[in-house]
Amino acid sequence: MIPVKLKVIIITFLLFFIASCGGGGSSSEPTPPDTPSNTPNSTLVVNVAGLPTNVNANIVVTKDTFSKTVIATETLFKLDDGVYTITASNVIDNNDTYAPDVPSQTVTLTKNQTSTITITYVLQSAPVVPRAVSSQGVITGFGSVVVNGIHFLTPDTQVETDDAAVTDESALKLGMVVNITGSIDESSGEITADQISYHAKAEGAVESINLVNKSFVVMGQTVLIDTLTEFDGVTFDTMQVGQLVEISGNLNANNEIVATRVEVSQAGETERKLRGTISALDSQNSTFALNNVSVNYSNAQVEGTLADGVEVKVSSAQDVSNGLLSANEVKVLNSHDGGGDNNTEEDGAIDGIVTQFVSATDFFIENQAVSTNSSTEYTHGQVSDIAAAIHLSVYGSLDANNILMASKIRFDGEGDLEFSGIVEIVNADSRQVTIMGKNIQTDLNTKFKDESSAQVRNFDLSFVNVGDRLNIEAFTPSNSDMPIAREVTRGDESTNQGEVLRGMVSEINQPQFVVNGVTVKTSSATDFEANDNRGINLDQFFTQLTVNSNVKIKGSLDTNGDMLAASVEVKGSEQDDEENSRTELQGNITTFVSAQDFTVNNHAVTTNAQTQYRHGSEANLIVDAAVEIKGDVNADNIIVATRINFENSNGGGNGGGDNGNGHEGGDNRDVEFSGVINNFNSIADFIVSDQAVTTDDNTQYENGTADQLANDLQVKIEGALLDTGVVLAQKIKFKGNDEGD
Repeated sequence: MIPVKLKVIIITFLLFFIASCGGGGSSSEPTPPDTPSNTPNSTLVVNVAGLPTNVNANIVVTKDTFSKTVIATETLFKLDDGVYTITASNVIDNNDTYAPDVPSQTVTLTKNQTSTITITYVLQSAPVVPRAVSSQGVITGFGSVVVNGIHFLTPDTQVETDDAAVTDESALKLGMVVNITGSIDESSGEITADQISYHAKAEGAVESINLVNKSFVVMGQTVLIDTLTEFDGVTFDTMQVGQLVEISGNLNANNEIVATRVEVSQAGETERKLRGTISALDSQNSTFALNNVSVNYSNAQVEGTLADGVEVKVSSAQDVSNGLLSANEVKVLNSHDGGGDNNTEEDGAIDGIVTQFVSATDFFIENQAVSTNSSTEYTHGQVSDIAAAIHLSVYGSLDANNILMASKIRFDGEGDLEFSGIVEIVNADSRQVTIMGKNIQTDLNTKFKDESSAQVRNFDLSFVNVGDRLNIEAFTPSNSDMPIAREVTRGDESTNQGEVLRGMVSEINQPQFVVNGVTVKTSSATDFEANDNRGINLDQFFTQLTVNSNVKIKGSLDTNGDMLAASVEVKGSEQDDEENSRTELQGNITTFVSAQDFTVNNHAVTTNAQTQYRHGSEANLIVDAAVEIKGDVNADNIIVATRINFENSNGGGNGGGDNGNGHEGGDNRDVEFSGVINNFNSIADFIVSDQAVTTDDNTQYENGTADQLANDLQVKIEGALLDTGVVLAQKIKFKGNDEGD
């Protein structure tokens, strides 16, 4: 018999053995609970395509609290079933940007199943780095705004002037010197102006006028004019002391303002303005200098931080007095600090006069430092031509020190050539126009304006037609014989006003000579004027004439394209004129006491026994008579008239003047000469001296009648030189033996 204790031990052992071996237990025995629904068992395959090797993707897979970042193709195991969000972001490799084809999507995972998605990255276009553009210069055209040969589009441009904080392009005018900031679209090449600002150099009452130097003084500043100066509401000839005017222009090396625009101030204007660069700042006494003017700003509202070298606009209620100006307001103008930032490139351009010259690689245009190097390109000149006081347009990039590193420099000539006549050929594509058989090149820096009845604001060569009348001022570049136009002006449509030609004489063969390739023919009807403004005869003229003489011819073209000269004027240099006190003045007689005491535009004039008269006589000196005075200014500031030309007196003659802006007025074919009739065939066909003359029903006769015309009679003819070489007499004066010429 087995003891009870042993039985318990045996039974326990057997149960343990059975449990260890599975014991072949019954199939009805339940297994431990392990439900599949509680085990993550879904799979997601994320494929990445389109990225270069070693460039990581940026993909995030999320669901509830689950988040996984994927940087390359990867399989994700043991995921819960349900909806997952896949978000893909751009990745950047150096300067290249790759964007996912689908930035965000969802995928539904089912238990025990595998789902696959593919994210494809696409290389985007290279990022557009904005390139800023700034330009300072004179407005030379519209249809956009043209400055320094650059066409700035102005769809949403903010325009700031002295008269308005924000306005539009219509407030801008030819000749204004402006500052422009904008940007260039490198894909299209279009340049858009973001902001254009205009501030006058000076505005105030005219303090004095110097007719010899073609200058005047406003706000203590000497203002010079030249042939490109735009006038509005006034001309230099009609300007009066005390008149309130606004000046835009550039400083020269002598700190004088070379005016690009002069206009009469608006009615009721009381504010005076002066713009310049601060020097000698004394903050303790609240003073600084602008050129030669001392400014006291102790009672002024100051906008910005004052410092030497900063450009400011000073406003006052009064003119400069004894070199002092009391300011009501001082505004620091937004100077360009250049250099851009790390994400921008900046182009710059400036047009103006060299004011400080250290070397051809180191100079200033006003307060803008310019530097050149071996890569700088030059147009219409060369590096050795750079010097103080010359006019340049500079293009380049602004460095971190605000130095304009010049990639291109354009030289502007003195404007020693002049063409005024009818357009024979025009080609807007090549920017060329032909007048008097001479091809003239325009470029992006040429100023265009329309003074015809059409008054086209955005005038350029595309508006010019054959038969139009153009006045062109040009210069001869050092590297070409083709003239380069500085200014092109369309005048009145009339085609019977004759032509004007100015330039250097290249050949002489009396009674002919050649200028700018045009043969000029003279006769006894030609009015010759020496460089001292005195009339001379044909033989005297050719005795003085030399190759390279600068002459101005008015007349008409014949069928061969030769110039038939009604008048020839020898032009002296501006320096010669100043040294000899010569001047010219065009206007109306404002007061008259005697021939020795009268005024023209309120300028004192006198005559003497040597004074010459054309298209009139001393008897025609009356109040309101339109005249052109040529003479010398004496020590008492009185013009001693050498010649007086009457304009439109008795139906003829323009006196050879201009409109105060360098452009011809009246009929350039007008002649006046005396001689003896010979070869008389009829009243419509006879010779005076060597000049063929004809008459018509409008011809006027003095001291005789048409029936009295005959050989050997001494007569004086006033008329117009036709393109046939015949003078159409507008007036014939019979002269007795006791009458002078």
